[in-house]
Amino acid sequence: MRKLLVTLTVALLSVINATAQNQTVNGRVTDEGKVPLQGVSVSSTDGKYGTSTNKDGNFTLSLPSSVNTLQFTPVNFETMLVSVSGNSFIATMASSDKKLQELVVVGYSTQTQRTRIQAASIIRADEFANLPIISLSQALQGRADGVI
Repeated sequence: MRKLLVTLTVALLSVINATAQNQTVNGRVTDEGKVPLQGVSVSSTDGKYGTSTNKDGNFTLSLPSSVNTLQFTPVNFETMLVSVSGNSFIATMASSDKKLQELVVVGYSTQTQRTRIQAASIIRADEFANLPIISLSQALQGRADGVI
């Protein structure tokens, strides 16, 4: 009985110690004009831990204390690495001069031209640049296979 009690105590202390090593990081992501950015991917540099920003540009991420750098990956902004020195900070993203030329939509995976075996449609931005389009699916109708 005594061995069982000692073993359970050691196991409980190990779990408490492992939990104590986590840190919760809160932050806000804005552009250069202090406008909050929604949908920015926030992750550790190894990619094991991540989240995205909400509509107000805020995020909360629980990380082990060994993680000291976060990577911010937005659309139309430069990817940014930020050192985690505290539990709360504001990240300001610099806009990118690159323009989105074409869009490849693949559900839940990434593929290269070499490994893709199904039909793919290439739609250039200039094909629908001056059309009154409400949604992405409306822009792709009649131009991409399988879009209704």
